[in-house]
Parts: sequence; C-alpha cells; structure tokens
Amino acid sequence: MRETGTLICWATAISVSQRFFYTLSPALKAAQTEIQSFRFFSRPVLINGPFGSGKNSFAFLLYQNNNHQNSPLAVIDCSFAEGKDWDYFINHEDSPLYGTGYTIFFKDIHLLNQRQQNQLLTILRTTALNRRNQLIFSCILDSCSTFDENILRNEIVNTMQALTITIPALNDRREDIPNLATLYLSEFNAQIAKQTVAFEPEALQLLQEFNWTNNLYQMRSVIQELTLCSESSFITEKETRKVLAKISEEDASSQKNESLSLEGTLDEITKRIIRQVLKEENMNQSSAAKRLNIGRSTLRRHLL
Repeated sequence: MRETGTLICWATAISVSQRFFYTLSPALKAAQTEIQSFRFFSRPVLINGPFGSGKNSFAFLLYQNNNHQNSPLAVIDCSFAEGKDWDYFINHEDSPLYGTGYTIFFKDIHLLNQRQQNQLLTILRTTALNRRNQLIFSCILDSCSTFDENILRNEIVNTMQALTITIPALNDRREDIPNLATLYLSEFNAQIAKQTVAFEPEALQLLQEFNWTNNLYQMRSVIQELTLCSESSFITEKETRKVLAKISEEDASSQKNESLSLEGTLDEITKRIIRQVLKEENMNQSSAAKRLNIGRSTLRRHLL
C-alpha cells in the first residue's frame, strides 16, 4: 500500500514480503516473536522506532496476524491531521472511530498537536474504541514532548496496556544489511527490467559500515541509485563507494550550509530552510511547522 497524502486510507489486502522480516538482530527477533503470538490476544500495540526504521511494515504484519485481518485496515496518517479532514475523522458517524471490527493504524501519532491528542483521548475513554477494534499506533519517542509527556501516551501504554514493540535503527542491526540490500535489489530489478545479480563482497561491506542517518528510507534510495548506475551484473565496490560518498557529502553540506545559503529563488531558499528545521526537529513536521509559525499543509506544500 502506498501513501496517498490523505488523513484516512482504507486497505483490504496488505502484502509485505516475508523476507523483509528476516533478521539476525536479537532485538528484532524478540519483536517478531511478540508479533507472531499477536493473534492470540487483542491488546493495542505501540510501535516505536526512529524515522525510516520500517514501522509501517511491522504494522502491516500485525494486521496480517490479528483476528480482524478479514476486515478493512484504516490507516490514519497523523501528519495530515488538520482542518476538515480531522474534524470529519473525530465527529462523523462514518469515521472508522465509530465502526466495529476494524484494524485502525494511527501512523506517527506523536505528530498530533495537543488539542488533537485530547480529542482522541476523549474518544478512547468514552467509546470503548479499543474493545471494538484492533488498534495499532506508531511513533518516534523522544521526538515530541507533547506526546512523550502527555496523558494520551499514558492512556495507551498504561491504562490500555498496549504491547510496546521497539524497532531498532539500521545502524543497530547492521547484520541485516546484506539481506535488505538483496531484497531492495530484487525489487528495483523487477521495476526497471534489469538483471543486476548481486553485490561484490567489498560493496556489501561498505554498505554495512556506512552511517545510515535515515535508516531504511535512505538505504532503499541508495540501492535504487546503485541499480540504475550499475554497468554489469554485479554492483561493484567502486560504484558503491562513489554513491555513498555523494550521500555523505550531501548530508554534511546540508548540515553546515543549507540553512545559510541564499543562492537560488525564494522558493528554493524556503525549501532549504524548511528541510534544515525538519532535521533539527528529528523530521517532526508538527514541531517544525510550529517553530516556523506555519501550518503543516503549508510546510508540505513547500517541500513538493
């Protein structure tokens, strides 16, 4: 399922490659054991992990394994929680909040502002939402004090006794990088009708040693570029070193100069400022928008 840029997205069939969940990481193995036993109970689940760590995929795996898997999945993208869409979601009788037998996935719940968190808290406390539906939440803890220190998180974790699953950063599960790299390579081969068979051992070693600042999102982008620029059936050490050097240079340049550069059009300068603030706010759109004194829809429009 792809992101649609809307608050509510319905899905009836989710397919996630099981190879994505193959892991040598002890922390991730523990999380998977909890997920595999999930069908036997109906507690809410809170999935915590850094930006780009694969929280969505684990939410979809939970959906595949719970007792509501034959009913639709409602994905609530909290980065789009504003205006009429949010009012409809909270108040309208056709909202998934007032249905029964669904799986409702609140994606990036930490992005809700204080008012929205209070509104959702009221729904949770007064409508028995978690007894009528399977609830899954994802968040980046320690990125938004209005959620970390708020009674909504306390309600989810302590009162509702949510199962908490922590997804480690890619830098903390480097043993999984060869498998993930091969998985992404197969995906891009199919998309561009190419037959890049594998990585040279030295290329894989470079991938395992790289500092992945944006986790799987960044790695997927790197493998896509390597697939496109590969000149043989194997991705070489030279090609990998070149792409990773470029990524490192872009990261360094962004951190040091992006917010200071006044080159280009007003729109380009605005984008650089917004991207810099986003990085400083751990990619939290709500916090970045608040700091810039603009709405989240305005922030996203500038990034298009």
